[in-house]
Amino acid sequence: MDICPYVLALMQDWVSLMSGVASVVLSILFFVILKKRQSRRWFGIAALVCFFLASARIWTNEHRKYLSAVENNSPKFQITAKDGLLNIYDNGKLTLVALNAELVNSGAPSVAINWKAHYKSPTFDGDVYITTIDKDGLKMIYPPPLPPLTIEKEDTLNYKTTNVLQRGAYASGKLVVGIPGDRSHEINRDSSITITVQDYLGKTYSYLWVGNQIAIKP
Repeated sequence: MDICPYVLALMQDWVSLMSGVASVVLSILFFVILKKRQSRRWFGIAALVCFFLASARIWTNEHRKYLSAVENNSPKFQITAKDGLLNIYDNGKLTLVALNAELVNSGAPSVAINWKAHYKSPTFDGDVYITTIDKDGLKMIYPPPLPPLTIEKEDTLNYKTTNVLQRGAYASGKLVVGIPGDRSHEINRDSSITITVQDYLGKTYSYLWVGNQIAIKP
């Protein structure tokens, strides 16, 4: 423990208080009110009060510096998601929603990890998963005349953010959420998806996406 700088700062602040406001108050107290009676006792009380105030002020200043340093050295994510694409797979056993998502880091450099999702609707309320796409990509098929869309691994936000995001960095891409069952009948009504992600310190950030933002359905 490096106590010398603390003791030095404490003594300097204590002397400053004693020679400033305290000296004025004591002068009035001694010579006007008490007329020099009990001056030693009141001087000791004033010294103790100033010592306490000096100690509290030093702690407050150092604590503010600490909080500022923590803030400057911590990541700060902001995640958003807008319109999505919906597909039904495996004869209605799986619904995939490809969200167009964005992430901005206005704090210290960090990766974005532990992407998770939670789906809520009148028929289902539970944790779902964010798909990790392999090298072959994921084909989203739509009714004619719309052409199929292949989402590559490099197009997904959860893949892009495995690299360090510097301060002020911006990344955008798809987040493909897998939900059990055929949700095409409810995804545009009372459903929502909560997306969460963590920085390298384990702090969690979230965004609530609502189902009426679906752009294309099968």
